[in-house]
Amino acid sequence: STGGDLFLIETAEKYPVDYDETDEQGMIENRDRTRPELASHVENLDSYDIVFLGFPNWYYDMPMAVYTFLEEHDLSGKTVIPFATSGGGGFSDAISEIQNQQPGAVVLSDGFHASHSRIDDVTLQDVQDWIDGLPLSHK
Repeated sequence: STGGDLFLIETAEKYPVDYDETDEQGMIENRDRTRPELASHVENLDSYDIVFLGFPNWYYDMPMAVYTFLEEHDLSGKTVIPFATSGGGGFSDAISEIQNQQPGAVVLSDGFHASHSRIDDVTLQDVQDWIDGLPLSHK
């Protein structure tokens, strides 16, 4: 556990419940490079030094809602720690994209990744070991 607060990057217009429909919407958003409107924003972002940024890898990229989040929030001076799931693409270019979107932030390249096909094999201890190995000054 990091002892942090949780903020869900949620779109104003909800994604379909059906996986295939959500997958298709994600593909269209990626193709068109859309920026879905977010349902809410982090109100007290200045009070955080470290931001863990989690997302699924959709079509070898971050979901477009994560781009919206990064464009609407200034993470300058913060450490951004990515974690992701994917069907096999790992982080793709996500880490460099986060750095491009947030040039004033320190983006750790040693993010946590779990493949969809092996997600059941990931244990709480695996995640805790990763967190414990991070160069965090606020443990």
